[in-house]
Amino acid sequence: MILALIGLFIYALEQHGLEIPIKSFNRFLLSLNLGIVFTFFLSTLWTEPSTWFYILSGIGAISQIYALVYLWYLTKNKIAILSLSRTQSAILKVGVALGLIKVMLQLLTVIPYFARMATTYLDFTIGYLHLTFLRVISLGLFFFMDYFGLLSMTKKSFLWYVSGFILSEILIFSKGLFAWMGIPTFRGYTEMLALIYALMTMSLLLILIQNRSKI
Repeated sequence: MILALIGLFIYALEQHGLEIPIKSFNRFLLSLNLGIVFTFFLSTLWTEPSTWFYILSGIGAISQIYALVYLWYLTKNKIAILSLSRTQSAILKVGVALGLIKVMLQLLTVIPYFARMATTYLDFTIGYLHLTFLRVISLGLFFFMDYFGLLSMTKKSFLWYVSGFILSEILIFSKGLFAWMGIPTFRGYTEMLALIYALMTMSLLLILIQNRSKI
């Protein structure tokens, strides 16, 4: 999914005249694909395998970070040609920031101590998966649907959605942190999490209502 979003981003820039040299593009693509392949080994670290698995996972995480930074270097001066609205610009910035947090977490779990922590306290793993699929991917889809005119996302619906996922991530990771510290979760945790997801659901309903003429 991340690869698909990056492809759409490059396509949008190419529609406005961006030309990435073949050599530079191949360099980016090779690094990104190496990162995708080698980060597969992250899913094996819960078995506490040999050191080579940690090394390969680290290579994958570093390759992904390099690919994303290199893509930014290639396109940073061209983003202005997209003529983004304030909301689109905000969605893009938040999505990129979350994407960087995602790959940094991948790099962190290459360290055996943090790999064991992630498998022992599953809320850290749940928080990471939510960050990837419900935050990075969703925001990327919202951005491109808004940009290509498939639906529009207003400032209000964006703020409701972002507020919901930030608060939910704080709660999920804090539960894992409390478990690691040996502190019981505070009372009302489940109810508070349900209310936060209700806020996110309301933001999605608001988006549907605002775009009912396009559905």
